[in-house]
Amino acid sequence: MKNQHFGKMNSHFKSFIQTAKTGTSTTASISLTNIKNSQYTGQISIGDPQNVFSVIYDTGSANVWINSKICKDQGCKKRKQYDHDRSENYERENLHLDVEFGTGELKGEFSQDTFYFGGIQIDKQDFIEIGEEIGMVFQDQQFDGIIGLAFPSMAAYNKNSIFDNIIQQKKLNKNILSFYMSKNQGRNDSQLTIGGIDKSKVFGQVNYHKVLKDYYWIFKADNILLGGKDVGLCDKVCYLIADTGTSLITAPEQKAFTLLELINVNEDCSNKYQINNLDLTFIVDGHKYSLTPQEYIIEEKLTQGYTFAGTQKTICQLGVMPLDIPNDEDGFQYEQAWICKYMEIVK
Repeated sequence: MKNQHFGKMNSHFKSFIQTAKTGTSTTASISLTNIKNSQYTGQISIGDPQNVFSVIYDTGSANVWINSKICKDQGCKKRKQYDHDRSENYERENLHLDVEFGTGELKGEFSQDTFYFGGIQIDKQDFIEIGEEIGMVFQDQQFDGIIGLAFPSMAAYNKNSIFDNIIQQKKLNKNILSFYMSKNQGRNDSQLTIGGIDKSKVFGQVNYHKVLKDYYWIFKADNILLGGKDVGLCDKVCYLIADTGTSLITAPEQKAFTLLELINVNEDCSNKYQINNLDLTFIVDGHKYSLTPQEYIIEEKLTQGYTFAGTQKTICQLGVMPLDIPNDEDGFQYEQAWICKYMEIVK
């Protein structure tokens, strides 16, 4: 049985942990760099000889995408590119994939190679060499790939994620992944730990919640309250999805517009102190997990523009985006606002 566990983190930190069978190796860790509180990137090595890439470790997707030499687009050329001709362990697969990402599109071909995940060797890992990037969204990215950590049933052709291959290849004594995410922008003090957790970052009770199916890391919420009141965000039941790869809470379109209307933070931040009592509370199996307005409102200082008082101009926006997830009615994806407060364990 797979379960979701929550325990409160020390201020500004959170872990996402996945557990499974017993293995044979020790723990390892990967430093993660906080990019504007919206992306956390870490390193992974690929090939023989090894080549190091900067990637996003994403529990909200399942495919492994790596920027490749076969891509001739300008965005690809700005970042590090995998060259399969330089790896002795590379194997070609006769499979292709074309995926839309909001306003962009990725095309690529499947390959196999040896991956080194925090120094742990993973043989014959399937991944997609990015062959074409369509759309401006990819032009200024600061990472070379995406490592999906959701279930194989979500992946194209049911390919195993890196974590599933670690389990099958019996690489760890405890098959655990834990994310430790800091609010310190531009710093690499965040961390992904493989095979364990840093218990010094956790305090309070740990609660257990069942994962509903092997697809997303998804579980059921009893209700979602705003300011302690039921405002219709859950119709009988709704679902929460763990996603370390997104910077916003996503909600079904109608529910997102309800939140935007009820919270209504001004862009100039002039009313941010007037909504201090509007905690967003997720109730799961009777346990309450709350985010304060300071935790779910994004406050950003502009690089250009100043107030009449001569101070740097700041804008505020609600960290919620409408997104209807197919086949998951009332599915909310929670992100780094939650990730910086609560610890999660999945087994």
